[in-house]
Amino acid sequence: MEELLKGKNYQLFKIGTKSELMEYPVLEILGGEAQASRAFYILQFVNDLKIGLISDDQGNFPVIQMVSDHICMFSLDTNIYTVDTETQDITSACLDSLVFEIYVIRDTSFIICEIDVYAFNSYSLEEKWHVPLKDIIIDSQVDGEILVIDTDEKAYKIDLIKGTYNF
Repeated sequence: MEELLKGKNYQLFKIGTKSELMEYPVLEILGGEAQASRAFYILQFVNDLKIGLISDDQGNFPVIQMVSDHICMFSLDTNIYTVDTETQDITSACLDSLVFEIYVIRDTSFIICEIDVYAFNSYSLEEKWHVPLKDIIIDSQVDGEILVIDTDEKAYKIDLIKGTYNF
């Protein structure tokens, strides 16, 4: 078991095989849209809650952001999840493309995908808005209430409140 990430309230470990993953006592194993099932992870929280993750291993490992001390949002391929580490409730949403980054600002999470940008309520995963782009996203950053997206073709500026771009 190899540690990949360590945050204030969590650790992400990479596991070698599915059979090795099955040996760990986990709350649930989440499989995303994994078709080839080539990467295996354990997401462990400070209260010792563990979740198994099976990924298609398309070059990026799960993105993890703590929304609060006990609410965690994370990605797995084209899916995002929130887990309440106190109640052990898990909520999920399937997106249209691979998740690259998650920004959490107050009660809203901004999900940067390969060719899409989403805004969700950080707790319920209720979608607030969605901006589909035609180009592959290569970089992003938050600048106040603006999300600056660089693609392989051009730059976009997205209003984080309204979900409109290049205004």
